[in-house]
Amino acid sequence: MGASLFSKSPKFSFLISSLCIILFFTYAPTLKGDFLNWDDEAHLANNPHIQEFSWANTVNIFRSTVISTYIPLTIFSFNLEHSLFGMNPFFFHLNNILLHIGCCLLIFFLILKLRFSPFCAFFTALIFGIHPIHVESVAWITERKDVLYGFFYLLSILCYLNYLEKKEIKFYLLSLFFAIVSILSKAMALSLPLILLLIDWFTPRTLSKKTFLEKIPFLLFIGPIVWITYSRNLHILVISPSFLETFLIWIWSFSFYIQKFFIPLNFSLVYTLPKPVSFFNPSYFFSLFLSMALPFFLFFFRKYRLFLFSWAFYFFSIFFLLRTSDLSELDIVADRFMYLPSLGFCLLISHLFEKAIKSNSLFLKKLTLIFFPLIVLFLGIKTFHQTFVWKDTISLWSNVLKYAPQTFEAYNYRGYAYSERNLPLLALKDLNKSIELNPSFYKAYNNRGTVYLKMKDLPSAFKNFNTAVTLYPKYEKAHYNLGRIFFNLHKYSIALRKFQTVKFLNPKFPNINMAIGDCFVMTKQFSEAIESYSSNILQNPKNSITYNNRALVYNTLGSYDSAIQDLNISIALNPNSFKAYNNRGLAFLHKKIFQNALNDFTHAIYLFPNNANAFYYRAKTYFEMKIFDKASQDALTAFNLGVIESEELLAEIQNHRQ
Repeated sequence: MGASLFSKSPKFSFLISSLCIILFFTYAPTLKGDFLNWDDEAHLANNPHIQEFSWANTVNIFRSTVISTYIPLTIFSFNLEHSLFGMNPFFFHLNNILLHIGCCLLIFFLILKLRFSPFCAFFTALIFGIHPIHVESVAWITERKDVLYGFFYLLSILCYLNYLEKKEIKFYLLSLFFAIVSILSKAMALSLPLILLLIDWFTPRTLSKKTFLEKIPFLLFIGPIVWITYSRNLHILVISPSFLETFLIWIWSFSFYIQKFFIPLNFSLVYTLPKPVSFFNPSYFFSLFLSMALPFFLFFFRKYRLFLFSWAFYFFSIFFLLRTSDLSELDIVADRFMYLPSLGFCLLISHLFEKAIKSNSLFLKKLTLIFFPLIVLFLGIKTFHQTFVWKDTISLWSNVLKYAPQTFEAYNYRGYAYSERNLPLLALKDLNKSIELNPSFYKAYNNRGTVYLKMKDLPSAFKNFNTAVTLYPKYEKAHYNLGRIFFNLHKYSIALRKFQTVKFLNPKFPNINMAIGDCFVMTKQFSEAIESYSSNILQNPKNSITYNNRALVYNTLGSYDSAIQDLNISIALNPNSFKAYNNRGLAFLHKKIFQNALNDFTHAIYLFPNNANAFYYRAKTYFEMKIFDKASQDALTAFNLGVIESEELLAEIQNHRQ
């Protein structure tokens, strides 16, 4: 039964290599996947903490939460990737795949450590790796949380097993260290102390006072970190007022994952609670039957230690995620919650397969050798196809609607995705359907307003944004969009109030200080504008536009050196910004550094050939340099592009020629 963890036999190497190759190619389609509009924006695109790779930013990462969840190590991994590869989804997906493969390799070693055969270890890792219930955890970039916490969680268990085997304190300390790292990746690592106790029982080890005391340091470190997340979600962790409903929902969510694992069909990002919540609903009746039958099976197979271990592993690692009410703020159930809790079942199936092919029954051997490979093949093909669901936002929400066509959130998010792809008619169709299904869903009104805004239908856009604010007065996105409308209508004071409301509701709203600064500029409150732009730079130091806008104010105030300093940073952040070159050229022109001004205006024209302002100011630069032919030529081009002031400049050039 046993096998050396570090066996170097060709057979051992073949198993590891085969596992890695199968898993990589199964998940390879995700490498072509895009970012999604379901939490990827909050974790990545709109997350200021991934923009700058520095010690100060790392400290801020460990001081902050994302969507009321404390996952600093996950965010740090995004920050590191962004610093190396930018916002290229390929590398984020690649690292998810590699971490998943890493988890499967650790499972392989873990099963060997538990003194099962390499054959059993391989198929446990393989089933875990290719089971379609794990596609969400691997294919969704945001769920880096799962593969990252899982990797360190498994390392912690492996070190703990080494501690039990070798009795060396360094392995205990390593186990504790990896437990802390795991909980910093995702709060689901909360279950680790219970799983370590389960490992104690399974190895088998006498459950003494020392066994329990050893888990106290784990609890002391894990508990406070988990509390950061749970304390921010207490308002939605409620129990249904009906005890019967509470009981039935809990039983249903408990059995849901079992059904999904053993009958891996119809996977979706969103699952809805079966209605009505009643004994007479077949979904609850079946769940209740399964839950009542399970204790009898556990009692009947009580001498089969692995059977008890697999079910206890599932329950201990998922019980705190079993729901007791139907809340829109929480996923009632989700495939990703089954990432590590499924491990015990994978081991149980692999061990039963091994026992079957080693049995004395020829019929059982043949039956197993026919059906088990077919099951594994089915899982692999199902997972491969499921990865395409996660290709982009539209395919993701289309899959949700395939199984739950009345899901108003799905129409909303797909409509938003259509809008992002400049498909307004499809976007409006979905958003209208979302509002039809739920007339109180304020997010759909806001998204429909953005479609109308792109279509330049300001009255319809205003009506939708206003409805969103009426339905939910604290919805900062709708306030922000109303501010955009008032700004475009040159009602800067009203726009300023709207943007200030957004900042009050959410001080971390992306670039809200820049929007406030823009309003101050238009109302000629330049000191306040500089202060707002500076605040925006502190919040998002990689935003080139903020530096450019602050430089415009410095130019207006005659602080040309400060303007040039800001524009140098703006150009370094975005070398293709013709506006930044324009504005820096203007600062050089005012400082009478004509050659630098000339270079900047010329480069601005190279970046944007119809750049009327660049032609006009280059004409002025040539004029100051007394190169009148070129000045006249540029002034004429600027005039033809719509710069009326060029006519006066042309006359002045003509006078100097005479």
